[in-house]
Amino acid sequence: MEYNYSIIRFLLYRSDNDRKKLLEATRQIIVDGIGSCHLDKITEKSFLDREDDYYTRICYYVENDPIKAEYLFMALIEWYESWKDEFLEFTGNEERLYAAQRLKTWAYCMINGLPETYAKLSKEVSVNLTQVELRDLHLIDAIRNKIYENRHFIDKPQIDAESIAKMEEEALKAIRQSIQEEDDQRVKDVLKQRRLIFFTNEKWKYDSLQEIQFKYDLEGISQESALDIPKCRKQCDYIIFVTSQAKHDVYKALVAMYGKSKIFLVKAQNPELAMNDFIEQLLGYRRD
Repeated sequence: MEYNYSIIRFLLYRSDNDRKKLLEATRQIIVDGIGSCHLDKITEKSFLDREDDYYTRICYYVENDPIKAEYLFMALIEWYESWKDEFLEFTGNEERLYAAQRLKTWAYCMINGLPETYAKLSKEVSVNLTQVELRDLHLIDAIRNKIYENRHFIDKPQIDAESIAKMEEEALKAIRQSIQEEDDQRVKDVLKQRRLIFFTNEKWKYDSLQEIQFKYDLEGISQESALDIPKCRKQCDYIIFVTSQAKHDVYKALVAMYGKSKIFLVKAQNPELAMNDFIEQLLGYRRD
């Protein structure tokens, strides 16, 4: 199928929100491994990259030099071709598809000339963003702010390539640090002076639990068996239930005592990893 790139560019650049969604969609394009040859023309992926380094660089270079967005358009089309059959029955199923696959629905609407349809859906249907999606939005905003800041005090034509590279390296480092600090503070604000109970199938070290309590400024933290039905209800804000080898009857008893809203199911048997899993679920974010 032939695509009119000029129309796609117009649709993508008609609003700030669409430019951000193009960068958001790039995350899934990377995860799915689609269109990597186009993304590598923006910045090559290195075996030394950790976590979001590659994605952060792509966002930074595209925001800093909008011409590079051309490669994102190409990757977007290749990605779209890999799943477009999922949207064969789009008409009549718009709300369901949007709620389940927000970014794919956005891409479908942009590529097929339906920006008004997406705008209507985004106003009428609420979706829960994952922690990764929320983090990406903060990352994109941080990148834009940093680039805007740099452009106010650096005249690029007057500096050499080495200085530019150093400036970019420092900017990327500052962006990652800013995002991490923002994430850490948001977690602390949510958990401050809360009481947690872990239900596990093995006894964790007291020191490990104390470290978690201190790190998140919790009022209290305790541990109970996930193999024995609790005899009474204890005061707590959240229950973290480690499902590995746990008894279903214990879970049912906890639901009866506390209700499902307080209980979070995790798989990790390490206290810190279990805490990370719980936090990711807890900070699920609602945004239109």
